[in-house]
Amino acid sequence: MTSVAEFRQRWTRLGWVTAFGAAVLLVVFAVWGVRTLEDSRAGRRATNLPPAVSLPATSAALVAIKADSGALTALVVFTKAPAATGEASKGGAIIPLPVGSGVRFGRNPSYSRLAELYLAGGLSELADQTGALLSVNFSVIAEMDASAVASMLLPLGQVSVKQGSGTQQVGPAAAATLLVEQQGRAESPHFESTVAYWNGLAARIGSGVAVQEQIGGGVIGKFFNSIAAGPVKVYPLRGAREPQGESNPTDSDVYALDAAQVARVMASVIPDAYSPIDATFIARVVNPFDDPALTVAAIERIRAVRGAVAIVEELTSDEASDRYRGFKVSKKTEFSLSGRLTRNDLKDFAPKFGSFSVVGAAKAGSVHQRYADIDITVVLGNDFRSLIQKGSS
Repeated sequence: MTSVAEFRQRWTRLGWVTAFGAAVLLVVFAVWGVRTLEDSRAGRRATNLPPAVSLPATSAALVAIKADSGALTALVVFTKAPAATGEASKGGAIIPLPVGSGVRFGRNPSYSRLAELYLAGGLSELADQTGALLSVNFSVIAEMDASAVASMLLPLGQVSVKQGSGTQQVGPAAAATLLVEQQGRAESPHFESTVAYWNGLAARIGSGVAVQEQIGGGVIGKFFNSIAAGPVKVYPLRGAREPQGESNPTDSDVYALDAAQVARVMASVIPDAYSPIDATFIARVVNPFDDPALTVAAIERIRAVRGAVAIVEELTSDEASDRYRGFKVSKKTEFSLSGRLTRNDLKDFAPKFGSFSVVGAAKAGSVHQRYADIDITVVLGNDFRSLIQKGSS
C-alpha cells in the first residue's frame, strides 16, 4: 500500500515537472509570437495595409494589316489611355511588332512565326497567339486591307515621316501601301519603315486632333478615334532576328521578342489588361529618370528571382513630384511591401539594386501607394542609375 507521504511526494515531483514543461512552452510560444509579429511587420500583412488603389481602366486592340494575297504584312496593337473622371478616354499608345515574331508551343524548342499562324488559323488564331505572347487580353481585334487602312487614316492627311537623314510627306493612300507591301524576304527594313510612319503619325496627332478630324468606320474606327483625340506614344517591339539553329532550324525570318521589353511596354500602357504568368510575386516599378534602360534592368532583376512586373511608371522627376505628394528622388532604391513578400524575401534580389531601403506601403497620393494584387513597389534611386550607367559604359 502506498502511504500518504509517498503519494504526496509523487504529486510534488509531477507538479515540478509540469511547471517546468509549462515554463518551457511559454518561452517557445513567446519566441514564436515575437518572430511571427516581426515577420508580419516586415511583410506588412493585409491587416496593417492601407486601402488599395484601383488600376485605371484601359483596353487594347489588335490590328492585322494584310496584303491582297492575304499575307500578314503589319501587326500593331492600339491601346487607350486611362480616362479622366467623368470623361472619355483620349490618347494612348501604338505598339508595332514584327509579323515574324516567334512563338513556341509546349516543349518544342523551335519558333513558329505569327504570320504563318495567321495564314493557317485566321484572325482568331493570331489574336490568341499574340495575346499569349504579350500576356494581354484584347478587347477588339480587326483585320484590314489597304483600302480600309487608307480610309481610317484619311482625316489625318499628310504625315511627315523621318527616315535616315531625310523627311517625306506620306498621305493616307501611300501609308496604306507602305503597310501592306513588304519588299524582300527580310522583314526588319519594312518594320522600321512602318515604325517611322507610326512615329510621324503620333507627331501629327500631337495633343489630339480636332473633333472634325476624327476617324470613323466600325469598332476599330471608334477605338482609333479615342487614340487620335489625345497624345500618343509609340513603343515598337523589335525583337532580335533568330539565327539558324535549334530554335530556327529552317532559317526562317523569325524574331524573338525580349521578355523584359515586352513587360516594360505592356505594364506601362495597359496594366489592367496585362497578365504576366508563372510568377511567385508581382511588382510595380517607378522610374523617376524617364530612362527605359533603367526600367528594363529593374525588370530583368525581378524576373531573375521569378517575379513579374505588372505596373511600370516612367516619369521625369518633375512629373513624379507633380503626381505624388512630397516626392523627391532618393539616393537609395526604395521598396515597400504590400502583399506576399517579407523583408527576408528581399535578400534574394534587393542588393542587385545597389543601396536600398524598405519603407511602408502608403495611402493614395504617395509614390508608395498600395495597389491590389501588387506584392512590392520598387522606386528606383540614384545609386541604381549609377550602377546601370557604369555597367553599360
